[in-house]
Amino acid sequence: MTPIRKARHRTMALAALLAAWPMATAIAAEDASSRAAPRTGRLFLSTNGAGTYAEFDLRSGKLTPLPVSPLSRRRGPDHWHGSAFTGAFVRTDPYGSLAFLEPRRFVQIGQADLSPFAGTGDRPRFSANVRVSPDGQFLLGYWWLRADSPRPRLFVKMLNGHAVDEDSPLDYDRDAYSEAADWLPDGRYVYLAGDELVFAKPRAGIQQRLPLRLPEGIRSAGAELRVSPDGRRGLLTLNTPVGRINFRSLYTVGLEDGVVRPLTRPAPEVVRLGVAQHVMGATWSPDGQWVAFLTRGVNPGMGVAGAMPMCQSVRVVPADGSVSSVNYDRADHFSIPDPRTRDRPLLGCASDELNWLP
Repeated sequence: MTPIRKARHRTMALAALLAAWPMATAIAAEDASSRAAPRTGRLFLSTNGAGTYAEFDLRSGKLTPLPVSPLSRRRGPDHWHGSAFTGAFVRTDPYGSLAFLEPRRFVQIGQADLSPFAGTGDRPRFSANVRVSPDGQFLLGYWWLRADSPRPRLFVKMLNGHAVDEDSPLDYDRDAYSEAADWLPDGRYVYLAGDELVFAKPRAGIQQRLPLRLPEGIRSAGAELRVSPDGRRGLLTLNTPVGRINFRSLYTVGLEDGVVRPLTRPAPEVVRLGVAQHVMGATWSPDGQWVAFLTRGVNPGMGVAGAMPMCQSVRVVPADGSVSSVNYDRADHFSIPDPRTRDRPLLGCASDELNWLP
């Protein structure tokens, strides 16, 4: 397998002025808040500032640590990314090597080892969202031949490293969309190429191209994409400028019509205080009715620019078309209760991605 290395590269979109949210949106958010988030399934998340990951059973509250890589004991935390369809995980160690693990016993079923390239001057790397296909046979993501490569390539490979699709034939800024690719339940994959959704099939190429219908003032560059369990919608994390502040908020996109609709918005208090709130780590619930995420941004309590606490409550909002107003780190109706601590909020810490599986 051509070795490649993990990267955390997100290109921020050009700032644009976003029109004020309509009053009807605020009312819809209040109505949605009365619904209780489910306590079923398993959340996979980072549980402390050191990047330790664990499986959290939402019904019982049992917390099961995930196996760490040998390198993480000496050089820092691993990072985990899961498949909504198979449950298989990709674990990235501090050097960028990948291990592929099956979902229940976390037995390793494959790897992409970058350690032979240490000190050679070649610095191949992966994008942060390499994912396993629904049938467990293929990997999807972006990769850079070298750290100084002008652009990454979109790839589909078998777990043994054999190349299936080596890049997209389309001309677009791959750097700006290296986190916007995911699998569909039927074995196809979808990725953003500028303001287009591109549907492709391994070994068969592009099947369909669908223009995005974005809200006014919103740009797709820097997007993150996750497909819903039923394959009918995508979850987009997009830059959302409001005045001079650039937020990161959640949107849904219909994978049949390309219509992009807001799912979260910064609360009026967040906007008033100038908190540059970023929603991150978003994941669908197994039934596709909810979305869980974390928030990051400037801490308004400090009075000056500074990091929010590393560990914050995991938020859950309904994915029913209403728009949820999200405050900064505050236990509210969007927080998942932690049954181990008498229903105080469940905390997630510095996680690239949450994973919510059955």
